[in-house]
Amino acid sequence: MVSFIRDRGMEADFRDYCGGWPCRVASLDGDGGWQPIETAPRDGTHFLATAIVRNVKTDARWWETYVIWADDETGEIHPDCDHGWSSIDDYSHWMPLPAPPDAALKGEGE
Repeated sequence: MVSFIRDRGMEADFRDYCGGWPCRVASLDGDGGWQPIETAPRDGTHFLATAIVRNVKTDARWWETYVIWADDETGEIHPDCDHGWSSIDDYSHWMPLPAPPDAALKGEGE
């Protein structure tokens, strides 16, 4: 998706406007652990993936982020985590899942 945006000269649109709110697409270019989707694991490892969505009627844009994983045989999105995006390449960036809270390991909050 990043190449789609860049090839059409739409970077400024996505850097300045997402769904009516200012957004920091620049942070996807290295800050915060986000990496290009082309580098996402294809071995069944779960990870966060994000995509820019645009409403064609209102031109509103926003990020949708999901936990997904690739089928270790095909390298494509596993059927159990299809959120309307049928290909990993429909997403623009990915990042590893954060570690679970320490409280859960200590039995707190039960």
